[in-house]
Amino acid sequence: MTLSADILNQRSPYKLSQLGEFTFRFVTDQNIHYTVGFYKDTIFMDDGAYHFFIENTEHEHGSYDSKILDVVTVILEGMHQGRNKVQGKC
Repeated sequence: MTLSADILNQRSPYKLSQLGEFTFRFVTDQNIHYTVGFYKDTIFMDDGAYHFFIENTEHEHGSYDSKILDVVTVILEGMHQGRNKVQGKC
């Protein structure tokens, strides 16, 4: 399973650039750079568990931006839908 920036960008308010299988970068209207995605848990959980992360890569601060929540929601929903398809739940 891979998340695709092409598919996620159909719903994301900010353009996502794909950095890895589950990792993306986007830039806000305030020119703040974020990296967001998932990494596989290899220590504590069973196979197939992932951790979500979001990082303000340049540690810049801006005013409240509701589009960031929208981007995160699109990515989380994409991961959830992809996991259900892989596990045969859809």
